[in-house]
Amino acid sequence: MARKTVFSNGLAEDICTLIASECDSMSEVAQKVGVGESTIWRWLNQYPKFRDDYLKAKEMQATRLADTAITVARESLGSESAAEVAAHKLVVDTIKWKAKTLVPGIYGDKRELKVSGLTHEEALDLLDEVSEGGE
Repeated sequence: MARKTVFSNGLAEDICTLIASECDSMSEVAQKVGVGESTIWRWLNQYPKFRDDYLKAKEMQATRLADTAITVARESLGSESAAEVAAHKLVVDTIKWKAKTLVPGIYGDKRELKVSGLTHEEALDLLDEVSEGGE
């Protein structure tokens, strides 16, 4: 039988620090802190402060990934090898995809809304719906 791990604020802080600073996946975080991945997911549902801190850590992770993408892109400057440039492009595109899934409002594609023929109230309602993720 597996040992039950007890939640602590210190462990939650360690998890968030790893997400923000070095780990790219929950499985990697779980392995480093010695806790099952499903346990971390359960804690995110049970502890609102941990969930809020986790979401902030994911935003910081996205920024770290964007910085990494810039570094990788710069490494390919001046390369005469098409294969090397293609490999760098694949890495950058993958990092960009991950960053925009983590924080679509910052790293995602921009959405434009054009409205005509609506009353002021209808336009505000539509804007609220779009900003909440509705279509």
